[in-house]
Amino acid sequence: MKLSFESTRTLGSWLDNIKQRLEQLNSWKEDPTKEPYITFINRLYNPQSFLTAVKQVTARRDTIELNKLTIMTEVQKRMYWETNELPKK
Repeated sequence: MKLSFESTRTLGSWLDNIKQRLEQLNSWKEDPTKEPYITFINRLYNPQSFLTAVKQVTARRDTIELNKLTIMTEVQKRMYWETNELPKK
């Protein structure tokens, strides 16, 4: 207990969350070159490193200075499997 993370989740809730994390990772594993359009940040163990990696890949691809990039988040009520395309604006 003293070495684990403190949590107020029930065991069932924790198991559901870990299952959802695994599903997200497996969907990325199936096609690692495909960029995910929807990502559940709360299901990542270290979301800051993921966001930094996204900025680094974009900076290299588009030859932009890393410190000039920002992350924009759009909260949506849909799941990652519901779309394979960016939303129309």
